[in-house]
Amino acid sequence: KPFNEHTILLGEYWLKNVVELEQHVLESGGPPPPADAFTINGQPGPNYNCSSNDVYEIKIVPRKTYLLRLINAGINMESFFTIANHRLTIVEVDGEYTKP
Repeated sequence: KPFNEHTILLGEYWLKNVVELEQHVLESGGPPPPADAFTINGQPGPNYNCSSNDVYEIKIVPRKTYLLRLINAGINMESFFTIANHRLTIVEVDGEYTKP
């Protein structure tokens, strides 16, 4: 059983109005343009000039196990997630349990 659980929402951010962007994509029949930035729980991080200077952080206790619920809410790009120098075990994919 995990010590704690966190939901991590991976998303995309555009400088353009997304309603206008959607309309352009529907009219052109093409794919949406690449996002201007990627977000983790709504935070684009320090490398992007934004109204927020925060990055998403999780406070952890060493040697404890955490359950991270990753959600790729992006519409255009696949996202990859890792934590440096840590091993991750996938236990469920799209609502289906999987063998770790």
